[in-house]
Amino acid sequence: MAGAFRRAASREMDKLKKMSAGDRIWYLWEYYKFHLFVCLALLAVIGYAGSILYRNSFDTVLTCYVVRSVETESMKSGGNAEHPADGDTAADGWLERELSACLPLGEKELVEVDDSLVMSAGEGVSDYVYASMARISAAISAGQLDVIIGDAEVIRYYGEMGALEPAAFWADSRQGTGAAPGSPEDTVSLYALSLKDLPALQPAGISMDEPYFALVKGSSHTGYAGKMYEFLKDFR
Repeated sequence: MAGAFRRAASREMDKLKKMSAGDRIWYLWEYYKFHLFVCLALLAVIGYAGSILYRNSFDTVLTCYVVRSVETESMKSGGNAEHPADGDTAADGWLERELSACLPLGEKELVEVDDSLVMSAGEGVSDYVYASMARISAAISAGQLDVIIGDAEVIRYYGEMGALEPAAFWADSRQGTGAAPGSPEDTVSLYALSLKDLPALQPAGISMDEPYFALVKGSSHTGYAGKMYEFLKDFR
């Protein structure tokens, strides 16, 4: 059977060699288009599977969500601001690149920063806000989120949900940051440290009036989270 297949293939190759380029293309399309589609589909599947395996070979050592409250953004813009305004994006991955450079990461360790998310404590939110909040909640529940940078409304909302570690827990556990936990009477200062006026905010594309840095409860990367805060505080 193998010999018959080789002889048939040899005859086809001889036939193709005698044809012009145009006739060769027509012949292949007319008689082998199904085979070509199958080959292309197999290559696509193999490529997709390979890309998944390659991505899965990396370990994300720090995940940070930069979250804006719809209410705060609306008050600033005087309208309905559910999507980040122009200039409020992640500055082309600047923060990820800088953190990857300053942290002692291995060849296949990653830092992920996503600032496309918004939240609202009100009712009747849009599909975009609902999807953002569902994604944040899923990441917290799965233990896949380490840091939230957000405005006061964001920190208050997730702090009251019990999703954030008190600042005293992680601020006191790190050396050399100079950070002191805030007053326990205020939910925001209880759970987060202010990043207001830090030079790193502009190149990072974080343009809130007063962003706060909070550690998500259950994070398994508290050391990297602490180093991220130190980087933001010390960057000049």
